[in-house]
Amino acid sequence: MAKLASITDLMVGEYVHILVGSTLQQIVDCLDDESVWAMSLAGDGSTHRGQSFFNLRVRICFHGRLLNLHLVVIPMFNRHTTGNIFNMLVKFLDMLYDKWRAKLIGMSSDDESENTMTGRHTGLVTRMIACTENPVLHIWCALHQINLVIKSTAEELAGSEWIKFAWSFSIFLCVQANLITSMAIKCPKKTNRWTHHLGCLLQFFKDHRRKIVVYAKTHRTKQTPTSAWWVVTFAVSPAINAINVTFIILQNRSLLITQQEQHIHTLISSLVAMFYVEIV
Repeated sequence: MAKLASITDLMVGEYVHILVGSTLQQIVDCLDDESVWAMSLAGDGSTHRGQSFFNLRVRICFHGRLLNLHLVVIPMFNRHTTGNIFNMLVKFLDMLYDKWRAKLIGMSSDDESENTMTGRHTGLVTRMIACTENPVLHIWCALHQINLVIKSTAEELAGSEWIKFAWSFSIFLCVQANLITSMAIKCPKKTNRWTHHLGCLLQFFKDHRRKIVVYAKTHRTKQTPTSAWWVVTFAVSPAINAINVTFIILQNRSLLITQQEQHIHTLISSLVAMFYVEIV
């Protein structure tokens, strides 16, 4: 207790090094066990307090038990290019367990950056699969795939003018102190959850349309929302809300990948009925 009471930053660092090394060694022992003939990796990039990291998990069947282990979080100091991430990841895996190429049969990615993570020519997953000895199953997060489709579709509406005005108009409303005070609510700020934020933004526009229109005509006569823009906004909003409800369902931890397809087909059926379109 006396030693812990006078512990220093250096001692904490030494303990952390020991714990990390011991944990990694236990994971390597599991990977090298005779009962483990295959492994799957799951990677995702994230940012914490301004520092970028690449998060990596490994999934194995160890003596009849499925294990989902957090392997490592690697800080990324260079540019977040496919080459830098790939070299960093391969270097780490080679040092940790040089037999990973022979056992890797699955690769999961959870990222919206299509070119970096899932590009079919130079994407990270593509490069990882190319350097393995066996065919690899690639699992890409369904939510991020849907998010990319929604984003590209929104950018095509009215020649991208609708979504551009929505973002620029939201930025304008976020800094209008008098409007915020009178409505007692602030316009939602843009977040990384693109579709979720768009749903909140469109709902805000709908709920406070009258006050927003009056204020915009008074303070921003050159770029007030047009009637056509409002029509598109009211038409798109129910679809985005339906998509966000499906997002919540797909994020359920108890939901299996095989069950996701049913919910996605249900969403498609809802959108078809909503807009009276025919599936070709």
